[in-house]
Amino acid sequence: DLFVVGRWDKVIEFAERVHRGTAARFSGEGITISGGMAIVNPKFPIAKAAEMAGEAEAKAKSFVCAEGASKNAFCMFGKTVSWKDEFDYVKAYKDRFVRLISDYQLSKGILHKLMLYAAVAERNRWQKKHGKPENFSYVWHLSYYLARYKKRYEKNDEVQMLCNQLKDKNLFQSNDRQLELVALAAR
Repeated sequence: DLFVVGRWDKVIEFAERVHRGTAARFSGEGITISGGMAIVNPKFPIAKAAEMAGEAEAKAKSFVCAEGASKNAFCMFGKTVSWKDEFDYVKAYKDRFVRLISDYQLSKGILHKLMLYAAVAERNRWQKKHGKPENFSYVWHLSYYLARYKKRYEKNDEVQMLCNQLKDKNLFQSNDRQLELVALAAR
């Protein structure tokens, strides 16, 4: 077991290095790595932070990915991702967002909208689970927002490609999980 204290971005990088190093060294032996991260301010009691990180780790250990495998996951910002495919997916989108913001002055508004629509999709899952009516307005709102955003950056091929990919993946229609992962990257 490891307990690490540090800046949130460095903790994520460290967790990834531990996972990759363990996977490379013990591949084929059925060893999995699960971890959790809690974000607190510097004056927060360390014992309580450790308890919160333990709860996030427990969430990762109980995670079952789409392929049916369990564990081998990392919980960050309250969301659990499998190390197998999802972590790299989130990281790739995060890197892309950072690059577009720094190199092409992409407005951060798109990041907030992706997080908002993912939250609505999550609320829908809760509504469905509790037998209440769902609100699918986020499907057309996100589609409309991406079309307007694309038009706003019509001279920027990189932003055009991003908007096209987000729409083409049907993030908001067929697979709320992908929308959730992209929103995690946006965060």
